[in-house]
Amino acid sequence: MATATHDWIETTDVLKLLNLVSDIRKILRRFRLKLLEYHALLILRKSPNTTPGEIGKQVPLLPAAVTRALNCLERAKLITRNFGQEDRRTVVVSLTKEGASLLQQIDRLVLHLGE
Repeated sequence: MATATHDWIETTDVLKLLNLVSDIRKILRRFRLKLLEYHALLILRKSPNTTPGEIGKQVPLLPAAVTRALNCLERAKLITRNFGQEDRRTVVVSLTKEGASLLQQIDRLVLHLGE
């Protein structure tokens, strides 16, 4: 019997992905982080010294949600926001040492998921 080909994702693949996201959220709760905040930290690790607008382009949420997430991260001293040197209207967001260290801790836990 021939196997059918289709253009949709297998239900089991979606369920595995949803379970993985759920497991990541459990890890993040230990560090009092939300998924969007974690996403922003990951973006900043990959693209240091970026703008809130650039972060917003990479997450599928309204700019206000990104701003709230950055506010929380800044209060927790995981990021800094500074004015651009060439254009004072530009805000540059950077990971702090604490933010980078936290990501390393989370990385170790996430890497062991699914084992």
